[in-house]
Amino acid sequence: MEDNVKAFLHEFRHYHSHWPLIHARTFNPLSANLGLVLAMCCVGAVYSDRIGSDDVRWLMEVVRPAVLSSSECYKLFKQSQQASDLVSNLPADLEELQALALVHSLFLWHGSQKQRQRIREEFGILANITRRTGMLRSLPREDRNSSALHQPGPVTGEEVNTWNWTTWIENEKRTRLMAYVFLIDSASTIFFNTQPQFDVHELEVPLPADDAAWDARNAEDCANALGLRGQAAQVDNVSGSRRAKQLGMAEALEVLYEAGHNRFPERATNVFGKFCESTQFRYLRRIADQIASTHTCDPYPDIQHSTATPPPRLYKWHEHATLRNYHTTQRR
Repeated sequence: MEDNVKAFLHEFRHYHSHWPLIHARTFNPLSANLGLVLAMCCVGAVYSDRIGSDDVRWLMEVVRPAVLSSSECYKLFKQSQQASDLVSNLPADLEELQALALVHSLFLWHGSQKQRQRIREEFGILANITRRTGMLRSLPREDRNSSALHQPGPVTGEEVNTWNWTTWIENEKRTRLMAYVFLIDSASTIFFNTQPQFDVHELEVPLPADDAAWDARNAEDCANALGLRGQAAQVDNVSGSRRAKQLGMAEALEVLYEAGHNRFPERATNVFGKFCESTQFRYLRRIADQIASTHTCDPYPDIQHSTATPPPRLYKWHEHATLRNYHTTQRR
């Protein structure tokens, strides 16, 4: 059993290379949340040659109840549902939320047909927990655990004096987790035609930081990658944006939209950020197409027709996409 745990955790690196949610340099499985360790083992088992897919799916059914029962925020959410309290805040434990998100993704992409269907129907729970634990926005400035580099606005230079590696890591975990949950929502809408749970414009969090900063071995290497020690010290950050602060999710989408046929600004985002933005674009396109199919006679209905009418910005985006496709067709 101990050998399997070590092997599965080791195999988790394959998933981590695509979805770097866990801060590998500081993660300690002996002191980490048990639910998170179980979720990571289950994900690692997918990549292992020790067990087959049927055994992995059996393991998933064993691990998921354990993760849910060990999650205080999940139990509080279920209690609030019974009390018809659907709006009050819930305490946020990042490792609990990481475990819930990993398990959901595992069932969505590696489960049997029944497992996938069940988890799609339950995504609203994860989305609601994420919303009520305050993950849709950065910690406020007055919070002693907030990070200056995860606040909106330009870099002023004062961040160098207040920057702390541990605080930066915890805030970056929040950012990456919210991006991950939003991408699950977007992918479900795109591939499974599910009802979206989030609007990108309500996400008041930045895009994930550069991998060079996230993977840094120590505080000084991280500060160098972020540019806090000057541009010359960023020599190892070869593929990132080299921004101390990343664009906000909604802000980056606006920049992408406004760029149109023009060249997108160099180093505006890093690899993770570009994947987030490309997925958001497909996500909005899918919603815009749904809007167009339900409003064939009036593509710009009065927003007072129904409280369920989508925001005008989606019509603006759909108009832009439609015109772009038209011009592309004409050039052919």
